[in-house]
Amino acid sequence: MTQPLNKFLDKFFDKPSDKRIKDPDAKHQIYVLFMHYGDNWLRGSEICLLNLMAHLPSPFVAVLWCNQPCLVEAAKQRGISHAYCSPSMQLNWRNLQRAQQLCSDHPIMLIHANSAAPVKLASVIARQQQVPLLCHLHARYPWYQRWGFGLPWCSALAGVSQAVTAQLHYDGFSAQQVHLIHNGINCQQLLNTKPKQGNLKHQLGLAPSDYLLVSVGSLIKRKGMDQLLYACAKLRLQGIPAHLAIIGSGPELDSLQAQAKQLNIASHVTFLGEQDNVVGLISGACDVFVSGAREEVFGLVLAEAGLAKLAVVAPDVGGISEVVEHQVTGLLYPDGDIPTLVKTLTQCYFAPKLRHQLGANGYLKARQHFDISHHCDRISQIYFQLLNQPNAKQAWHTHWPSSQQLWQAVNHIKQLLKTRIQCRIARLWRTA
Repeated sequence: MTQPLNKFLDKFFDKPSDKRIKDPDAKHQIYVLFMHYGDNWLRGSEICLLNLMAHLPSPFVAVLWCNQPCLVEAAKQRGISHAYCSPSMQLNWRNLQRAQQLCSDHPIMLIHANSAAPVKLASVIARQQQVPLLCHLHARYPWYQRWGFGLPWCSALAGVSQAVTAQLHYDGFSAQQVHLIHNGINCQQLLNTKPKQGNLKHQLGLAPSDYLLVSVGSLIKRKGMDQLLYACAKLRLQGIPAHLAIIGSGPELDSLQAQAKQLNIASHVTFLGEQDNVVGLISGACDVFVSGAREEVFGLVLAEAGLAKLAVVAPDVGGISEVVEHQVTGLLYPDGDIPTLVKTLTQCYFAPKLRHQLGANGYLKARQHFDISHHCDRISQIYFQLLNQPNAKQAWHTHWPSSQQLWQAVNHIKQLLKTRIQCRIARLWRTA
């Protein structure tokens, strides 16, 4: 079955050569093809990708291929000259021809899929070129997407938190295939960039004694900004001079503004929109960084809040506890528990020394654990590991799911059928 497929694809690809790296210290360049799919904006996964490509250590050279014009433009501004855009990243005739041209122009030796979405296309290219394929996951996916995108066919997978890697271990991936790599931030650059308009409290016309809460994120339901509005209203009712500043944009803006008016706190909530220098804007001006996220596998903004020396109050959901250490760099509350959120924010208001200590600890953790240099070093180690392992190369007869993975897939299907049958029986019982 693979022979006809090989003949079909060989019409559009040059025959691959032996690209195995035998000496990691060799001075020649190693081209890495970064593939990414997403909406035309720069959010968490796109920013992480830009940071990685811009700080990729020698001898690696980044080649970006994505469907986002804004990402290509941002990459070129950061000195990444090999950046290309296509209308989609689906597995189709046009993209196979595009891949042929890219592999002809650049001696691609490894493919880095920056999410699960481009894996189907990346897997075909990697198998024909006989190069390793690494998938870097920035989110949790349901089991049918993990299989549908083709994760079991990758050479290796990296997750940004244990919340992500736990799914992969459950699916039967071996410990050698799965790597935990926390996201990185460019600490030095963020600290060196100063805000253009000075102190945020002064910009908002607040008194030094006002309790300024700040949150950063897309204005979507998953980020839970609506929960922060309820918490701000509760604080105001207690006589605490709370003011909430929200940095970010998104489709929920109108509904959030309407909610603020309904809660009679419209004058105590400011929507600042997108900001270029978040760390510089909130440093030394805000009292607490607060998150209401309903799902967050890492939380890049939480690491940036630590860098800004802010105490963080966030829900204990997903991978947040790996970024914010409870009672050390911040305070965690149960997911969706608004009364506990209000109680925690009240505690921070009456304990300025606690806020200062949490912020100082968060700064140290950001510098020591989340700096982009540590992130890039870890990624490059995996690159060398894959390039020096012959069995990491993709081929048509290799990298198929193991028996354990297949058995887990069967269990997933059985559980899905069981759940649907139970729901169907319950529905019939109610209508009887």
